[in-house]
Amino acid sequence: MHIKVLVGLLAVVAGSSLLVGCASRTGNERAAGVSSAMQDVRDELLRGEFHVDVVVHSLKLLVDKAGESPQPYYRTFTTEVNRLEDLAARVRSRASTMKSRGKAYFDAWSEGFKEFQDPDLKAEAEKNRSELETVYSRIPEVSRELGERYDAFVRDLKNVQRFLDADLRQAGSETMKGRLKKSQEEAEKVKQGIRKVLDELAKVAALLAPRA
Repeated sequence: MHIKVLVGLLAVVAGSSLLVGCASRTGNERAAGVSSAMQDVRDELLRGEFHVDVVVHSLKLLVDKAGESPQPYYRTFTTEVNRLEDLAARVRSRASTMKSRGKAYFDAWSEGFKEFQDPDLKAEAEKNRSELETVYSRIPEVSRELGERYDAFVRDLKNVQRFLDADLRQAGSETMKGRLKKSQEEAEKVKQGIRKVLDELAKVAALLAPRA
């Protein structure tokens, strides 16, 4: 699946399809829905991690095959860069959306507390909500950081693309070999950002899991 689906599914975790009308749903229904959506997101994040490697590999092939016929490798590289550029823009947008919709989710949960008559159960429910909200609130932040890393990565790739578009003969130059190394380093930073999001999703999933 195309990597940009990843960011669309991040919005699902934020509640684009789960938080609307959440006040009419039970807590168990909301938890089950979030857990299911997060599994989809985890799968797409892993695919996205793979796709970052694809664009770097396409650049490596372009540099390595510069002495042969670089045009096909350049076209592949350009296609992958354009996909990542679209993704970076979406990550920035979704980070903001996740924060606002997350607040709506937890506000609806708080409304449910008003129905509690038992003070001990109410205190426990409020504690659980606070704990989950604290962990959940980190997801928009790490998503924003991921977006910034994508921005830096794509910006460098676009500069390489423009450089080669002007003179493809430079594909095997020492300059390009240096830019390849830099791109590989930037790709690792992006994948670290993906891992951070995965880690935060795992923490939320653990809190939503049934307790013994």
